[in-house]
Amino acid sequence: MKDNESLSSEIFSENAQYEVPMIGEFFGVDFKGKADIITDDKIIDIKTSTGIGNFRSKARMYNYDSQAFIYSSMFNKPFEFFVIDKDTLQMKRFTCSDEFLERGREKVEMAVNVWKRFFGPDATDDVTQYVINEIL
Repeated sequence: MKDNESLSSEIFSENAQYEVPMIGEFFGVDFKGKADIITDDKIIDIKTSTGIGNFRSKARMYNYDSQAFIYSSMFNKPFEFFVIDKDTLQMKRFTCSDEFLERGREKVEMAVNVWKRFFGPDATDDVTQYVINEIL
């Protein structure tokens, strides 16, 4: 990415900050985060990938929508992924739609509810006794 004029000019912009920590509260629970890059107008997260054409589905599978929601809320800035394919070195910039961020918000809320249920101060269930039953 250093050789790509468009992306590197943003990554290394004059006021860019790197590995910036932050704590934010979501649904009554504190979250810690560390943003890869904060510029004057956005948060940039660097990702490597194989098969960059599948990054959109990987973003959903690996819960990058939750990450984008958390960080954009903590820092009050738009969130972008800069992605480089490990095999082809192709690069893509992904901005986050409102729908992507809303899906992330929903996932974070569900995760907090599960955490509260099993591990929170008023936990109602014992995780060691929880079993999921399925029919094949």
